[in-house]
Amino acid sequence: MSDTTSRLQADYLTCSLCSQPFRQPKTLPCLHNFCKACLSQYLEEEMKGGRASTFLCPECKEKIYVPDPSKPANRWATQFPTNFTLSGMVEAIAEEAEAKGRGIAMVKEARERRGLVPDTADSSSPVPTRKQREGSKEKEMTKENSQDSTVSPDVETTLARLEKLQTELMKENQRMDAHILAIDTCEAEEKRRLEQSFAKIYMLLEARKSQLLEELSTNLAQEKGRLQQMGQGFSNDMESVVSCMDLLNGLESNPVGDDVVYDMLLAIGDQVKEIKARQASLVPTRSIRFEQTLEAARSVLNLVNDLGQISISTSSLDSPVSEADGDGDNKRMAQQRSYDSDDDKVQTKIRSKPKFLTAVSTRQPDGTVQQVYDLAVTANGVIVMTSYGSNVVQAAQKSDTGSYSIFTRLTLDSEPKCVAAIAAFYVAVTGTSCIYILSIDQKLSLHRKIDTGKNYQGIATYSESSLIVTSQRPACIDFIGLNGFISETVDRDHTTGQILLRQPQFMATSKNGVIFVTDLGKTPRLISVNNAGKVNFECSADQGKSEEGSDTQVSLKVPQGVCVDSQGHVFVVDRAAHKVVLLTSEGVKVKDILTAEEGLTDPCAIAVDNEDHIYVTNEFNEVLIFQVR
Repeated sequence: MSDTTSRLQADYLTCSLCSQPFRQPKTLPCLHNFCKACLSQYLEEEMKGGRASTFLCPECKEKIYVPDPSKPANRWATQFPTNFTLSGMVEAIAEEAEAKGRGIAMVKEARERRGLVPDTADSSSPVPTRKQREGSKEKEMTKENSQDSTVSPDVETTLARLEKLQTELMKENQRMDAHILAIDTCEAEEKRRLEQSFAKIYMLLEARKSQLLEELSTNLAQEKGRLQQMGQGFSNDMESVVSCMDLLNGLESNPVGDDVVYDMLLAIGDQVKEIKARQASLVPTRSIRFEQTLEAARSVLNLVNDLGQISISTSSLDSPVSEADGDGDNKRMAQQRSYDSDDDKVQTKIRSKPKFLTAVSTRQPDGTVQQVYDLAVTANGVIVMTSYGSNVVQAAQKSDTGSYSIFTRLTLDSEPKCVAAIAAFYVAVTGTSCIYILSIDQKLSLHRKIDTGKNYQGIATYSESSLIVTSQRPACIDFIGLNGFISETVDRDHTTGQILLRQPQFMATSKNGVIFVTDLGKTPRLISVNNAGKVNFECSADQGKSEEGSDTQVSLKVPQGVCVDSQGHVFVVDRAAHKVVLLTSEGVKVKDILTAEEGLTDPCAIAVDNEDHIYVTNEFNEVLIFQVR
């Protein structure tokens, strides 16, 4: 046996328990190998103290879990895989040694038969002559050559087998590397799925929270109305009782006939029975339409309280209540019927114009103008603007004198599109197949780049840890976390199954999770959906005015930028009409709040700050700032 073979057998092919070549080697999960019999004996001794489901590796002392611990301990070794590679190597070395030993024995036996190497001393054997000795030498040399030729093929065969085993070991290592890579990939995939699941759960919880708060507000308002109705009924009943008492007390000073008194007492008795019957009955539940009308009225009243310059008059197309229905109950029933009517309409009027504050110019010191495509306002009042036709993002802030000026610029590696503020010092910008997270301190700097593989357009903040973005190919809305994982994709109306968007542009969200998207498809429109894809309302140029000529119907020719203020009021830019339209959260038009009279010649993007100041881009080279309240 060669030195290399001996070292191979001693270092890699020997069991550490019995110090002998492997016999049916078993591989543990820690990749150490032991003879099957040795491992069985070791486990049987280890488990004498009681049953268990694990044991320590004899080599590295790592905890090993038994696949089926219910079997006897001396049978545990059979549950681990056999290392056929080691078995083959041990077998090859044994065959090599056996072949070499057999060849040497055959040479020795042949030489003994020819008398060259006598087995024992024999005095009767003749002494070979010189010629015989020379012939014997020639035969011996020939035999040695024959011996070499006999042994050589066995060595070559063994080397070939070892090379084959080496190739198999390399393949095994490659398979192990592939398994390790698969495990890493599986781990990353599972982490991604967990993050997506928890992000989706967070969004669902946020939506459920908003829904519960809305239901709570509605139920409280309904209960308050019911109690007020009951209180009004009790007041009317009290007035009736007082009137009956006054009438009976007046009989002493104004005596009348018995027939009149009898009729009066019967009437009073009927009135008392009616009062008792009303007290025993429950207040009837109002219709769903009436509840929806109250909710819409509350939204409009909130708008009145916020803007402070709106007067509302609500009128029904039904005929006015006649004097014959003069008692309190009939009036309330007539009022409820008027609310239940489908022809209700709200007339809203703004008495004052928004106040122009200042303008932000994007003209650079060299005289060139950086065209503005979209803008966002951070919580600390910094205006961040993306550029049209270049890779520049710029930011402006307010000085002590009240004017705004550009104080920093940043060049990205692709053209930015839309921007959304995600924190006081961070904004998110959509780019080519990516989303940029920019930080704002003394300057703009790239905080993180999220590769998405999609060319997103519009962007808005959905929660503290997630964004919503619009994609045109395919046309959809994606919910994406700040870690880059897409948790949800909405592309169809979940009630009708129809495609939601064709060519989405700008987008915005309200505090309760309602999404507003401008779409420049075949029919330009503003669409409002919830996070599940249910359409709340649509506003397009095809709607026009109602048959009665009401201006509460929204007609948008080319809707572009859209934003939502702190109270849920919607501002949408109609670029073709050179105006900004104010809507309620339900899509009811309030007024054309900004028009050409305020200097709008070519508006595009719009944003709102914490104080509900409106920022509108104009002619792509300036930002106009207005105070609405």
